[in-house]
Amino acid sequence: MESFSRALQEGRIRKSTGRFWHKSSTLDIRRSINIVDALSLFVPPRLAEEEIGDAIERVRDLVRLGRPRWHVWLKVATTVFWVCLNSLREITSAVRGRASAKP
Repeated sequence: MESFSRALQEGRIRKSTGRFWHKSSTLDIRRSINIVDALSLFVPPRLAEEEIGDAIERVRDLVRLGRPRWHVWLKVATTVFWVCLNSLREITSAVRGRASAKP
């Protein structure tokens, strides 16, 4: 069995604020960022720039701080929920605005 410090030196494990992320977990991080980023294709531009951009920054901060993976996935899930809700709100307000402008 190889030593922990050797694995850390070879880059297979990365240390950040006392918690450890295996290199294989970077796939989960990339996947979570891609999910949130892909959501920007289906929402109004304002939401894509503000909320999704902030969520991607927050995911990167969570990883940099060494937070557990479930924190990252919780952020992804809450972002998807709030972006969908706000998209629906914007669409309904746009439809109502157009409908009320007609005599």
